[in-house]
Amino acid sequence: MIRASVRLAAAALRERPEIIHANNVHAAAISLPAALIGPSKLVWHARDPSPGALLSGLLGRRSSRVIAVSSWVRRQLCSHGVAPWKISVIHNGVEPGAAVGKESAGNEPPARAVERNGSFVFGHVGQFVPRKGQMLFLSAAARVTGAVPDARFLLVGEDIFGRDSDYAERVRRLARGGPVSDRVTLAGWCSDMEPVYAKLDCLVHTAEEEPFGRVLIEAMRAGVPVIAVDSGGPAEVIRDGLTGLLVPPGDAGAVSAALSRMANEPGLAESISERARREVAERFAAAEVARKVERIYASLLRPGCGCEEI
Repeated sequence: MIRASVRLAAAALRERPEIIHANNVHAAAISLPAALIGPSKLVWHARDPSPGALLSGLLGRRSSRVIAVSSWVRRQLCSHGVAPWKISVIHNGVEPGAAVGKESAGNEPPARAVERNGSFVFGHVGQFVPRKGQMLFLSAAARVTGAVPDARFLLVGEDIFGRDSDYAERVRRLARGGPVSDRVTLAGWCSDMEPVYAKLDCLVHTAEEEPFGRVLIEAMRAGVPVIAVDSGGPAEVIRDGLTGLLVPPGDAGAVSAALSRMANEPGLAESISERARREVAERFAAAEVARKVERIYASLLRPGCGCEEI
């Protein structure tokens, strides 16, 4: 990080950019020296849980503006000393025209289950780190097999940064040797999510402190109904019972009950899927996210232009 900070500071002195946009907390920390010694204004895009009061306060004081990916992140930052007036909430977005699910054209959801001999596939997608909740997913999977005899479970992810190898190994051991090991597939890390969403009948998101949950809007756009924990960003993304199902944090029984509902009430799953696809197009379009970020740039480059409100 020190080497990266030095290189960035040198580049900023040479190029003299008006704005440095740091896309997460690590990038913001690396960008601090460049913002301090040059004329650049720092925009901190807060995509992570708050790094704590000390670092949040420092980054908040030195940033000209802060973009939070959810109101949950904004509340965390405010509680750690970042000035509320600096923070704009801009949810993440997706490209509405890209084909994510099995469909390659149009907006119709893919016809799932046809190629899988009637099995119902629940998927969990995320880094193998404790806050993503893979253990909760596997615990709920073990409980639901009586209610959903044809259930199958797909775990997509890995400890890609090598910071939680012990946890990742526990997940793999439970997946391979647990009570539903014959129903669980470990897919590893997938850079191309298109074929993954095409295999799923339901995406299950069990993270309890998730800043946003981009995988949710990707799945929703692909016509995959979603279940998520009622906290953090997912609680803002999903309207319970309308565009997905929300469950209490840490409650394997509640997750299992939601899995059973989604598999055994096809009308519910279909209506959720349809509403969710429309919601993503209306609320989470990438073009609108870009326009909101551009307005923040304009407010920094032309103070008083009336572009401050997002």
